[in-house]
Amino acid sequence: MFSVKKFLLENTTVILDSNINDWQKAILISTDLLYDQACITEDYYPSIINITKDLGPYYILLPGIAMPHARPENGGLKSGVSCAYFPQGVLFEGVEDPVFILLAVCAKDSDTFASEIIPSVASFLQNNDLLTIIKYLKNTKELINMLEKTNE
Repeated sequence: MFSVKKFLLENTTVILDSNINDWQKAILISTDLLYDQACITEDYYPSIINITKDLGPYYILLPGIAMPHARPENGGLKSGVSCAYFPQGVLFEGVEDPVFILLAVCAKDSDTFASEIIPSVASFLQNNDLLTIIKYLKNTKELINMLEKTNE
């Protein structure tokens, strides 16, 4: 079974970037972490951008937290997740509140996405008050240390 925490810590797909406030750049940063781990192809990022332009940021799960993703056939190679934290917040068109955490996810197929990725992200978010914990962090190392202390 896929584990958000385990994947983040074992694959170093975590970053804190205080200079970004543009949603497209934020998604690029979060998907680059997945690309570097050979989880996605170069087609995945533009697919997320196009979907967002067409449908809006439907993947904002909670205030301040988004889970950008594309369909697996648009460049998903294997299961993966990245955690990008933007202390200044990122604004999406049509949404008033900024997003601080992007958990970009991917899977090799729709079944894996539905049966493993979504439940793992839901469990991870349900068991951790990330926004409360994360807002005091100053760098990526502190973010990784915080993730080590979180629940599965």
